[in-house]
Amino acid sequence: GYSSSLGPKLQYTSHKASLYRQYSFLIVFLKGKNQDKKEMTKGQRTSFSYRLPLLHGIMLHMKLKDIIEGVDGQLVWGESHLEDEIKRGFASDLMSDVLTILEDDILLITGLSNNQAIRTAEMSDISNILLVRNKKPSQSMIDMAKELNIALASTPYSLFKASGLLFAKGLKPVY
Repeated sequence: GYSSSLGPKLQYTSHKASLYRQYSFLIVFLKGKNQDKKEMTKGQRTSFSYRLPLLHGIMLHMKLKDIIEGVDGQLVWGESHLEDEIKRGFASDLMSDVLTILEDDILLITGLSNNQAIRTAEMSDISNILLVRNKKPSQSMIDMAKELNIALASTPYSLFKASGLLFAKGLKPVY
């Protein structure tokens, strides 16, 4: 379980409804205590700041459509993937690093806009790619993504900013 001086003991469970109720209870509990940064000790502020995003990550999986919206992005190809649940994100321009990932349901966030990114995603069983820095995929990249059923999206933000925004919204990192 997870316990905090700021809230009730939370039990890890795979049942989403239970997690949402526990998270909602924690927020109500904190608001009821009128806990704001001025009233908290430094240790409590640190605990509060770091544990709430962690709770978000435990409880929520983001859909691809929410990810695209969260980074002011556009779907290039893969409308059928918009409802895919993404559990984790991995940001890298080094495809050799991507090949080490053994997770399922992840989003690859990269600035590499060529066929190598698609081939690496295929080998790693990744079905969703977010291109950063306004990178536009070539037609051959789009065709390969269609052939392999891999969604492609693009955002104007940098790799760092896109990753940070998604983490703040609850997307967990691979590690």
